Amino acid sequence: MVRKLIYSAFFFIPAVAFCQNQGTTLRYLGTDQTLAIIEEFQPLQQQVVDTLEVVTHINKLLASLYSKGYLRTEIFGVKFENGIFSVGVNANEQYRWAYLGQGSVPEILLSKIGYRERFYIEKPFKYGELARLFKKIVSQSENTGYPFSSVRLDSIEVTGHIVQATLNYTSGPLITYDSLIIKGTNKVKVKWLMSYLEMRPGEVFNQSAVAKINSRISKLSFLEMTSPPQVTFQNSQATISLSLKDVNANRIDGVVGVLPNAQNDGKLLVTGQFDLSIKNLFNSGKRLEVEWQRLKPLSQFLNISYHHPNILASPLHLNTFYELLKEDTTFINRNAFIGFEYQVSASSVSFFTRLKTSRLLSTEGLEDVLSLPEVNDFNLNYYGIGYGLNNFNKSVNRRSGMGGYLEMAVGTKKIRRNVSLPIEVYEGLELNTVQYQLEGLYQYYIPLSKWFVFHQKMKAGKIINDQLFKNDLFRVGGLRSLRGFNENYFFASDYIISNLELQLHFEENSSLFVFYDQSYLYFDLGENSMSDYPFGVGAGINFSSKAGIVSLVYAIGKSENQAFSTRLSKFHFGYIAKF
Repeated sequence: MVRKLIYSAFFFIPAVAFCQNQGTTLRYLGTDQTLAIIEEFQPLQQQVVDTLEVVTHINKLLASLYSKGYLRTEIFGVKFENGIFSVGVNANEQYRWAYLGQGSVPEILLSKIGYRERFYIEKPFKYGELARLFKKIVSQSENTGYPFSSVRLDSIEVTGHIVQATLNYTSGPLITYDSLIIKGTNKVKVKWLMSYLEMRPGEVFNQSAVAKINSRISKLSFLEMTSPPQVTFQNSQATISLSLKDVNANRIDGVVGVLPNAQNDGKLLVTGQFDLSIKNLFNSGKRLEVEWQRLKPLSQFLNISYHHPNILASPLHLNTFYELLKEDTTFINRNAFIGFEYQVSASSVSFFTRLKTSRLLSTEGLEDVLSLPEVNDFNLNYYGIGYGLNNFNKSVNRRSGMGGYLEMAVGTKKIRRNVSLPIEVYEGLELNTVQYQLEGLYQYYIPLSKWFVFHQKMKAGKIINDQLFKNDLFRVGGLRSLRGFNENYFFASDYIISNLELQLHFEENSSLFVFYDQSYLYFDLGENSMSDYPFGVGAGINFSSKAGIVSLVYAIGKSENQAFSTRLSKFHFGYIAKF
């Protein structure tokens, strides 16, 4: 058959120039049964540009017919006449399975890949499906400790066009992980890195884990691979060698914002921020972060978080943080969080609890109120579950990929009586209620060219309770959420924020960008409610130097309470020192 096709190709060559200049038609000829089969894959008559395209179509047809079990397909009677290439095709009988037995393949292995004997009883013989079956068997074996396994057909019997065979499987030796050799750095512990890469000593070899080494390392901001991983086998054990180099990922940065005071035109408001992030604490991937902000003259924010990966060399991670927010002289919020995250490849599932307490700082003017004020004392204890996905190409300076998270929490909320308020405001009020909180994030990066990247981030949240307070709501606004406004400028029980950016990367860690942020914000506190669609536009630059990264961002925002004016624009300057 192959020889006939080659002869046909040579036959076509003299007509190449004619076809290229005038075009021609490819027509298939054969019995009604054969033509009906051909129509499943290609039109019986189609326009072609030249003889190369004719050969391409015929090769595709043969491959399609072979894949459906027509193994004795023949090409005959090829001729060119009056601008028409006529190609005779005889599909002959379709080969079918009589039986494909499991042979020496373990039952548990076939069960994992979805093999069933009934799939190969009186069914068309499709060698593409057979090849995929072989690939699944070998792949499953490689991922369960048998990287040297093989499979083939045995006891083959062909009667007419009926095929019968069994599977012959050789597992090879069981391979386990022995050790990990790290070259180029001594700033990471071997035991932790093996746990992170899911290659713990004594566990069975997994080829899929080896294939993911590069992507897993790329998600660590403090390490880079300098060459592909090497795997060696000896005495039924596998040794992995990695060539790595250190990357300065620990960060100290401070931001000073000088902006017009929206409450007092003509005067400047200076805000401050300090961040400390240590990415590889004790050379074992642990992370400590401290964030402090001076949001307003009398307001402050503090967040201290700690991440402990691979507890006891397992895929389980610990996340915890403490957060404090002081809102001028109105209230103070304290949040404590502890969660356990189970990570498999790019996905993770987490379970957490969060304790929030809020206290009034001043009750001046509230002594004679007749109803519960919009700011109040309460305790709130959440229990929740979260799901995360990370398919970014890098942990920092991302240029492709997508990721996100979704978390749902339910908690008990207890309103505390404030002795400074009249006792009458609490009469008939249900002090203990159930509160729900939903929050999610989705973002992606699309490389448009070598230099340009399009980035979108969408974040949303919702709090559900019949008795919400202002100090109970989400806080949005500022450089990390809705640019063009002061940090935590808005309160919301429901919010959706979309950040669009077009980035120009002119160096590895340097970029120019323009952005448009659009949001929807809502809350209803009874006598006080808000529904708004604030947006922000602007541009910025991140400039990398040997000492660190300088950030400059200029933004203008508009909301119902803030006009779109350059007098109220925000100018942020930041410097990130990496070590």
